[in-house]
Amino acid sequence: MTSGSLSKSIRTEERWFTPEEFVKQELTLKDGHWRKDILCHGKTLNYLVKVMCGWMCTFCVIKTNQELRTPMSREDALNSPVLGNMHCEYLLLRLYMEDARCVVTDDPTTNDESYTSVICKPMWLDKVKTKLQDNEYKTVSEFVHDIRLIFNICHTFNRDNKSGRMGTIMEKMFEKEFNTIFKIQ
Repeated sequence: MTSGSLSKSIRTEERWFTPEEFVKQELTLKDGHWRKDILCHGKTLNYLVKVMCGWMCTFCVIKTNQELRTPMSREDALNSPVLGNMHCEYLLLRLYMEDARCVVTDDPTTNDESYTSVICKPMWLDKVKTKLQDNEYKTVSEFVHDIRLIFNICHTFNRDNKSGRMGTIMEKMFEKEFNTIFKIQ
């Protein structure tokens, strides 16, 4: 992952794109300048960046501020408030990027009838994203609890297949990223 406009920060159903790659996928674009071509509610990205006084993506903010953060204990990190804390957003985005096969992204109860007979408390990334956006998490610990629940479910339900192995890979990546962005001692 690189910083700036070269980072793959736009996800489609197929894969992650850099802004430039994303724009190249669209045949109706006028001039190929992605800040002018990407629209949100009829406004160009270029306009939104200016109006929002220098908006930066989550990856850029985390990377820029990483050196400024002081080391902390795991307990302090878990007890941190989620509101205004971009670290949870960053971790969630990293999980989305890692989940190329959408093993833990979508609601599993809609595709597999046997799922609810094995798993009593379903959890998936899109549900975590909604809870994060709706400010349902008060502490980082609550967020991490749901992420770990996803991994536990993945190990239980997909124990002996590629999806289970993917869950293990994602879990290791999550723990490493968690320790890095919170500067765990």
